[in-house]
Amino acid sequence: MAASALLATVDPGSVRLVAVAVALVAVLAIVLVLVLVALVAIRRRRRRRREHSGPAPGSGLDPWREAGRRARAFPRRGKE
Repeated sequence: MAASALLATVDPGSVRLVAVAVALVAVLAIVLVLVLVALVAIRRRRRRRREHSGPAPGSGLDPWREAGRRARAFPRRGKE
């Protein structure tokens, strides 16, 4: 009851303007979420491709990469 009385005092043009503004904000929020989801998917795909590129780990075909992996797995505490 109070809502209809309140709407009777408001200009219909401003109600339409507010409705359009709310719809525009909703559309922009949906687009932003979709763009963020796409960026995350692209980033994951790129990272996965980088991990699987080159010789298989442990094959001995890339000794420098193996040495780096071992160095990261067993970090030195300091020069002893």
